[in-house]
Amino acid sequence: AEAKAEAPKAAEAKAEDGATEEQLLDQAALHAVALMQAGMTGSVREGLAAVGARRVSQIQGVDNLQKFISLLPEVPASEDA
Repeated sequence: AEAKAEAPKAAEAKAEDGATEEQLLDQAALHAVALMQAGMTGSVREGLAAVGARRVSQIQGVDNLQKFISLLPEVPASEDA
């Protein structure tokens, strides 16, 4: 179990699982980069188009970030891991 130190920022949007918009943005960016490195840029572009953004950093709001992450396929296991 991870200990979560939370700054008291009432204005910050939170996802249902407690993730902040910033955490979701990090997760989305890491996932997108991993997919692009695996040659799956098209999947990333489709996810971005679905939330009306041209790049991950432009995705606004917890809902759109969660939608984008949910649309991304699993990153294929690399042979040289």
